[in-house]
Amino acid sequence: MVRFVVAYGVSVIAGALATYFWSKWLHARVAKYRTDGSLAGNRVDWIPAVVGILERILYTLVVGYEVSGAAGFIGAWVTIKAIGGWAHWSEDKSTYGRCLFSAGLLGSALSALFGITGGLLFLKWCSG
Repeated sequence: MVRFVVAYGVSVIAGALATYFWSKWLHARVAKYRTDGSLAGNRVDWIPAVVGILERILYTLVVGYEVSGAAGFIGAWVTIKAIGGWAHWSEDKSTYGRCLFSAGLLGSALSALFGITGGLLFLKWCSG
């Protein structure tokens, strides 16, 4: 049971902290490209945080229980997030919009790495 908690702790808690600070750092760097004509409004931090926690829980489950199609699910989810982000930011057509899209993609990549790592730890420690 302790190993199960550790695997989810790596995935959810360590992943949340790492992606939060990673995203804050990226968005601080991207902010210098913002112009008055950019479409961006104020960032709502709690929405991507909740989405990230839920996706890491799901990634850990599908990898840890060796669900067939886990890689396809993870790839499809990241693609859906990327399409949604690009649809919004492509209207801007500025350097800021492209940088913000890339920052979101990098945040999703780090989140996926933590979820997959948690799933692999779960698989190694809990499946026997």
